Amino acid sequence: MKVHMKEIYLIRHGESVGNAGKSTIDHRTMPLTERGWKQARTLVDRLMVVPELIVVSPFTRAQQTSRPFQEKYPDVPVETWDETCEFTYLAPATCCNTTAAERLPRVTEYWENGNPDYIDGDGAESFNAFVGRGHRTMAKLRERPEKQIFLFSHAMFIACFILLSKQLELDRTELMREFRQMSLLRNTEFVKLDLY
Repeated sequence: MKVHMKEIYLIRHGESVGNAGKSTIDHRTMPLTERGWKQARTLVDRLMVVPELIVVSPFTRAQQTSRPFQEKYPDVPVETWDETCEFTYLAPATCCNTTAAERLPRVTEYWENGNPDYIDGDGAESFNAFVGRGHRTMAKLRERPEKQIFLFSHAMFIACFILLSKQLELDRTELMREFRQMSLLRNTEFVKLDLY
């Protein structure tokens, strides 16, 4: 049986208000800044590949970043996949009206703890659940007939996807440590991944 390669373009959203250091209320609905919108509009001219499918995280900042592409390619199907949202490892209610700088001590504690089963509270997920979403996304992409797919997502989700594509023989604690060492894409940076 012939195996067909797919080109998956993993695209991080533009600068959000959270990336700009502002206080945020809801991690799901934080919008792009004016700079983020400009990055998204510039990206559509930099990424000259014509997609056959556009997949987007349900979070507002990813949806907004994909909009110039949807306008440029109105005949390309667009699907929102819940699996592709960002890793929510701190309980959202405890992060309301805080900045990234204010959350830093808790972020540091979470990663130093290194427990892939830990769930911080309501609305948070474990690292294991996050990895499961990465695997499900990969399986869905493999099932698709399209060969060139744009995936608009988030820095940690994209890093997880890239790590899983390497098919390393690691247990989840080791995988969590390896993940933490990865470089994250900057806003509207993208990477092409060949998926078989």
